[in-house]
Amino acid sequence: MPAAQETNLQGQVAPVGASYSTVYRSVVVPGSVAAAELRFWIWRRTQSSVGNGDRQSMRILKPSVYSTLAEVRRGLANDTGWSQVVYDMRAFRGQTVVIYFEVYNDQTSYGPRSWMYVDDVSLVTCATLPPLGGESPALRLPLVLVQG
Repeated sequence: MPAAQETNLQGQVAPVGASYSTVYRSVVVPGSVAAAELRFWIWRRTQSSVGNGDRQSMRILKPSVYSTLAEVRRGLANDTGWSQVVYDMRAFRGQTVVIYFEVYNDQTSYGPRSWMYVDDVSLVTCATLPPLGGESPALRLPLVLVQG
């Protein structure tokens, strides 16, 4: 029985013997924020030499059709430790997007391998503040009574 070919989320088919390793999540970028940043830590590792066909990537995708809206990282690296990536997400305010991490190995049955650790992925937003001297909306906080 011939080996099955793998397909990634975007419908790309890997040749027999190659593989995709992926992790992804849909997120909503609020529309009314002044700032929005995607932050994550990565540690890219490989046994391969640059240019052999393996790659480590991170993309922002459109939901349902999974087309690429932005390519945050793409390449092949053998890092010596963790590094933080911060990506400006303001272009996607008011949208649902897919945060997509992928490692492609062009041959898994023999030869060198590539991989990537990903940690602490977060979407950090900052609300829009009213202009100085302008009228602010009422701020309502919960009332907490403490009896002593």
